[in-house]
Amino acid sequence: MIRAFLVLTLALLATPTFSAAAQEPHALEDEFFELMWLCDSRVERERDDAQNALTRRFAEFEPVWQDRTFLTDGEVAEESRRRFELAEQAWRKARVDEARNAFDARWSVAAPVETDGAETRAATIRLSWRVPIRFVWLAPDFRDLLWREPETGRLWRPRALFSAPEILPEFERDYVDIDVVLEPDPEGNDETESAPEKTFAFDALMGVDPRTWEIPIAAQSATPKEYRSGELTLRGANAERKKEKGGWLVALRLEYDAAFDAFDSHRSWYDVDDFRLVSPEFDEPVKATRLRARERGAKGERVELEFAADPRLDEAFQKKDAVLLCRPPRFFVRTRVVL
Repeated sequence: MIRAFLVLTLALLATPTFSAAAQEPHALEDEFFELMWLCDSRVERERDDAQNALTRRFAEFEPVWQDRTFLTDGEVAEESRRRFELAEQAWRKARVDEARNAFDARWSVAAPVETDGAETRAATIRLSWRVPIRFVWLAPDFRDLLWREPETGRLWRPRALFSAPEILPEFERDYVDIDVVLEPDPEGNDETESAPEKTFAFDALMGVDPRTWEIPIAAQSATPKEYRSGELTLRGANAERKKEKGGWLVALRLEYDAAFDAFDSHRSWYDVDDFRLVSPEFDEPVKATRLRARERGAKGERVELEFAADPRLDEAFQKKDAVLLCRPPRFFVRTRVVL
């Protein structure tokens, strides 16, 4: 009888009591730790296969590994941790390479005109990119830029080789138009077929992999949790009621291993539309009414998001089921691209 009682009790405990949507994170967590366990298998082939699978699905597993405590609390073996770090390095390299190889340049060149005895052409280079990128700045380099006229084979170069100011492409756009005035290249040889038809280079500081990141909301009194993805550490997000207006303030801190000059005072590479609140109480995500950046340092800053008074927010924060969706880039890369 005792045995039958135990069997019945275990069966009841094993019966799912949550929705399919709630089961999904647990299923993802199970798959992740199954791969981590296989990364420490006694069979080398199993270790390699598990690491390859982890690398392929690394971004998918982010909701599990964004809390890095499992790497230091003895939950996984040292070999598993080593292979996790190798998978992370491969993921970062793939994202950076994808961004660097995502550019195309298309020329639009007007007919030549003569001004003060000098022949020139107005030209526009449309620089586009095929993956989401957050530019901090982009600086064309005209020193090696050449364009070959299709009809005659003449080579043209920019009139001003060293006056290329930094450009900040319009937010969320996937192209930027760069205007330049061309003049005949005094050193160009029209008969040299090996001379390039066109070369265009630029230097840039860009934020790579700006995907949506889901961060649970904690109460103001709670110790800010720390999450990590790529080279970004995010602390928060914590919510507090704004007594004077009846709304809410959600605060978090972004901190990068290497931010270069992304956090200089005049830089702008994210905005209020990068943040939303979601909860089962909401029919659609709730947008912040205001964003303020505070406590800015060389590698990061505190982001404060103000939300208007809303009974749905009160209920969501009381039930502790609100989640902040944010889209910060996972890495900053300072790079040179030649097209």
